[in-house]
Amino acid sequence: MNKNETLSFLNSLQRFGWQLGLDRISHLLDAMGNPQRAFRSVHIAGTNGKGSTCAMVESICRHAGVRTGRFISPHLMDIRERMCVGGTPIPQDILTRYISDYASILAQLECTYFEALTGIAFKYFADAAVDLAVVEVGLGGRFDATNLLTPELAIITSIALDHVEHLGHDVSQIAAEKAGIIKQGSICLSQSYLPEVVEILRQASSERTAELIVLNDIASIKQFSMLESYSLADMIVAGQPWENLRIGLAGRTQLSNALLAAAATHLLRSRGLGLNDDALYAGLAKVHWPGRLQKISESPTIVVDVAHNVQAIENLVADLTQLFQFQNALIVIGLLADKNWQHIVDIIAAFADLVWVVSPDSERALPASTLCQEFVERGTAVETAPSVHEALLAAKQAAGPRDLICVTGSHYLIGPLLQKRLPDHS
Repeated sequence: MNKNETLSFLNSLQRFGWQLGLDRISHLLDAMGNPQRAFRSVHIAGTNGKGSTCAMVESICRHAGVRTGRFISPHLMDIRERMCVGGTPIPQDILTRYISDYASILAQLECTYFEALTGIAFKYFADAAVDLAVVEVGLGGRFDATNLLTPELAIITSIALDHVEHLGHDVSQIAAEKAGIIKQGSICLSQSYLPEVVEILRQASSERTAELIVLNDIASIKQFSMLESYSLADMIVAGQPWENLRIGLAGRTQLSNALLAAAATHLLRSRGLGLNDDALYAGLAKVHWPGRLQKISESPTIVVDVAHNVQAIENLVADLTQLFQFQNALIVIGLLADKNWQHIVDIIAAFADLVWVVSPDSERALPASTLCQEFVERGTAVETAPSVHEALLAAKQAAGPRDLICVTGSHYLIGPLLQKRLPDHS
């Protein structure tokens, strides 16, 4: 199978959608020789912030000289972003070979798209002899395909309502699903301090003889300043001060994620990983994670962000208001149909002066016409556009030099907008 044939085969697995469960991935990993047992891991679940936290933790470890793997989902611009070794995406020829080698068993097991990529990532990490893989959960935790790992550290980021059709209709039910990544004898680090979430995580940790640590109990930010493209902060983690940390991702949410990554660094040290002080400074300063409050142009200011649920949109609006000086706010937005888009519209309508809506390039996209009608009902000036590029062009034509344009929503909307391509090693 060549590159196009293998990618076509892989994309064909999307017809199975999300099918939570561990049977298929267990059989797949067995056929691969159980590569997930060949490396140590950090496993990250949560509603928001898990991708950014994953990027920060991996960057810190890599700058300490650890040979790292990183697995994330979804990708933004290129499928190879999902599995990196040493910060570099998997070469296309290697990805092609893995898909070709395992196409038969993937078809036989009727693996989903995500299960296939999870298995291939773990096999790639084992073959590349990584020391530590930092792995982002795809959906939930307990029945996610990544949950065949036995991590050194399980990180639970913020928890809010999302994917309720799969995970439950309140934060306690969702927390119980995410608590599934806590394993026997490991450490669980929770960013959430909601009592109902902490109780669920404490019970799960107790049952598995794991240690639960709530971030706010061991770490705090003493002072900080935020700029458009980065932040500076003084932190204390487990009694150790970290002064003048530069965080290469902008916004208050990323400050919280950086504190989480710093606490993870402390805990990984306790598990025997040699993470020196310089690595924490360099890893946070040099972390690269596109599409997160990313400023791509000036006059007018243009920012892109993959906020796509209620909590993330609330955080985005707060960060835009605090970080940028602007006269009018122009929003380009496109969402998937499984999001709480009515509530998202409420937030955007209260903030924006003009809105353009687009249908993302996904079978799960919310039609632009549906989203448009919601804005109309709230009295917002709104237009539809056939593509994100045409929406942004219209916004730029309507904007003054002191206005702010923010393109936000699904990865399937932001990805096509960011024009940088990864190097092709095929």
